[in-house]
Parts: sequence; C-alpha cells; structure tokens
Amino acid sequence: MKIALALPRTLRCLFVVAVERMPCPVESVVPWRVGPPYRRAAMSAFGTPWLSVTHHRSPWSPGDLTLTDDERHLLRRTRQHVVVTSSASPRTLPAGAQVARAAARALAHAGGGLVIDPLAGTTVPLCDHCPNEPSRFRLADDWLGWDVHHPTPASPRPLASEPPHAPTAQQPSCRPRVIPAHQPSHRPPHTLPHVSQAFPHITSRGFPDVTSRGFPHITSRGLRRFALPEITLDGAPCTHTLCAITLLRTVADRLVTEHLAFLAAHPHATTRLIDDHLRIDGPDPSSFPGAPPLKIRLTPCDEHPPASTSGPFGGPRAAARPTTHSPRPANRNVPRTTGSGRVTRLKVGPLPGTDRAACLKVGPAADPPITVRPRREAPHRPTAPRARRPSDPPQTLAA
Repeated sequence: MKIALALPRTLRCLFVVAVERMPCPVESVVPWRVGPPYRRAAMSAFGTPWLSVTHHRSPWSPGDLTLTDDERHLLRRTRQHVVVTSSASPRTLPAGAQVARAAARALAHAGGGLVIDPLAGTTVPLCDHCPNEPSRFRLADDWLGWDVHHPTPASPRPLASEPPHAPTAQQPSCRPRVIPAHQPSHRPPHTLPHVSQAFPHITSRGFPDVTSRGFPHITSRGLRRFALPEITLDGAPCTHTLCAITLLRTVADRLVTEHLAFLAAHPHATTRLIDDHLRIDGPDPSSFPGAPPLKIRLTPCDEHPPASTSGPFGGPRAAARPTTHSPRPANRNVPRTTGSGRVTRLKVGPLPGTDRAACLKVGPAADPPITVRPRREAPHRPTAPRARRPSDPPQTLAA
C-alpha cells in the first residue's frame, strides 16, 4: 500500500535569536559574518524570500520550549529578538534551512544570544567547538525535537492520536494499527515471550485494544521543514522513552534520506508516494551482526494542516514594530505554502505477526537459590600436647 504525500510549492523555515541587545545592526552581521561554507549563499540570498532577517525590539516568550537552567536564565535577560526566515521550494532542501540556521548562529555569536528552533521546540547549541553550521547535513545535528506525552487519568491519550475509523468485524479489509506495548513479565531473563504476550493490547482478532493507555506517546517535531509529516509512536514499548526515541530517530533518518534523494531527482514533483512498510536495520548494524531488520508499518494519523506557530511555539511577549532588513526588493510573486488536507502525521508500529519482542528490560541477574545443608563435623584426631614456652626470660636463662 502506498501513502500519498503532497509536496508544497514553498517551505518556510524559521529560527529565532534571543539577545539582550544587538551591539550592531543586523545587516553588518548577515551575510558578512556567516560561516565560510554558507557565506556566499547567504550573500546571494539575503534580502530575498530565501533569507530574510527581521529585528524585533521586544523579548521572546519561550512557550513550551525545552530549556536548561542556564538557557532559561539567559532567556530571562533578553530584551530583543531577531527572526531569520527562509521561504524556498522543497527542491532547495536542505541548503535553504542550513543557510538560515548559519545566519542565526552568526547573529547569536555577535549578540551573545540564544538560537531557538520554534518548530523543533529546542535550542541550537552554541559552543567553541561548533561555532559555525556544519558543512555536511546530518539529521542528528539538532534538526529534530520530541514531544513526549505521558497519559494521566484526566487525559489518557492525546485526541489527535485517536484512529479516525475504529475497525469492526464488518470491516475485515480495514487493517489494524498495531503498536507495541510493554507489560512487566516474571519470566526468566533467557526466554522471550510470544507476540501475543509481548504486545498484550493486541486482541485475538488482531485488533488493538484501545484501553491500553498507560504508556507515553512520542511525536517528532521538525520533519515538516523537510516537507514530511511528523511521525509518532502511540504507546511506547517501554517505560523509558530512550529506546522509543531511538526507533523514531532511525525511522526519521530513513525518511529524510530517501525524501531528499527524491527531491533531487524530481525537482518539480507535486506528489510523492511512499511505501507504508519499512525495513529498519538500526543505527549501527555492526554492533549486532546477524540481527534481523525491524519491519514497521506507517499509518496516517491526521489529515489536517498543522497548527500555527504562534501558539505553543512561543512568540513575542509584547507587540513591537519589526524592522525588516531587505537591501533588495523581495519577490512578491513567490507562492505561499499550500497543502490543505495533507498527511501531517504518520504512526509507527511493528507489523502484525512478526513475533519479535520490541523491548527487553535490562536488570540485575536473579540470585541462585540457596540450599541449607546440615553441617558435618570433622572426626576428632588426637594431637600431641605442645610444650609451653616460658614467658619470663630469667627462668629461661636459669634452666
């Protein structure tokens, strides 16, 4: 089965630089202080929709960003922010997003600020070892964020993750959404449970049990900038989210790699068909030689446009008149992002009937049982009496 993905005519990539005060005009920083790999591209794109820089004299509200204590303390001291945007065709990926982030890094270094990625919900790390944008694109270079939702009795699961049509007995052709779940087991550590016991929310009819809602729901943040739907794992197969995020990161890397290759080969395509079944070999197959690949299934979750970035992604704390620096007139004929009714999320789950455990809990080995045996006394053997040494030296000399 194929999943149709609509490709927009224009993609918008956005970064925010929160600073206490810009020591110099932004046009003296961009494009002249952009890193060497992207300086020439920034010089040709600055002032056009491909690279636009807007200076706001108001602080930035973090929203639901994931910040450390130092980053939150730095953000509280900021009084201004600069917005760097890039609007270009998907065929320019990933260069357009890299140039925009390189410009944001240059502004942060000039003003001692913080680079915020509102789409991923995280910050871009800045340090002495990585002052510039890497020349080689890697999805692991802080291009993705993760939204983890832990169900509570008041909100057992997000409403967006509910299936649009629940399968019934009168709909045998409707394939179920099989998502692994984790259940504590008291089996010995050397035995693997059957698939019906490893995934207890799968009923005998093969349909998922929607009452299993005690596991976290993890959704990616940032794939939309690459014209891809976000991916989600509804009901992570372990109590710790590390292995679930590793699985989603591997799936995202596979999707982005194939998507960029498709855009390079078909620059004018408006639709792309992807297979709903994937074989994932893992991030490092050499670590586990001979291990079979993981077969997963992708299922569309929603088909509505994503929410605007002016809500949970943060925004200006107070209304202020922005100052847009565009040395050249912008092209107003650039089309806007289209795609109402596009698939915005894909649910990741293992294929039914694979009979493979999704997660193994690592713990200390159980102690062997202790058997109490009667104590045997050694036979008594007569020994010769030992001569007693005198402790007084004068008596020894007299003898």
